[in-house]
Amino acid sequence: NLKKFEKLIDTYLEIIRKLNQKVIKNNTKILIVYIPMKNNFFNKNSLNKILKEKIKKKVIEEDLIFVDLEEEIREIDIPIDTIYPDGDFYEQHFNERGYNIISDIINNNIKLWFDVLVYIMNVVDFIF
Repeated sequence: NLKKFEKLIDTYLEIIRKLNQKVIKNNTKILIVYIPMKNNFFNKNSLNKILKEKIKKKVIEEDLIFVDLEEEIREIDIPIDTIYPDGDFYEQHFNERGYNIISDIINNNIKLWFDVLVYIMNVVDFIF
């Protein structure tokens, strides 16, 4: 089963790689956001975690921005049950509160990246 998913991931990453080649020509950067399932917070050895780490490694190797919502959510230390709907342990979607929190996380990451880009541009301008 892992091999099947790895092949799908390789295909996905090849598409991202090709897209990135086009995006670079426009002086832009791709931001990949990993959205965790509810069980990621409770099951340390899930197939999903193994696949996430593979994707994360490859995305970073391609010099793309990787936002790991699982890590970000863990850092703000909120009860997981308050950001997912009641019920399914394998829920992939957030509730309204969860979506508000992740939109803030994504927005902050975009601002952080933009600030770094502006700083790099300013340093380059200063040098020349």
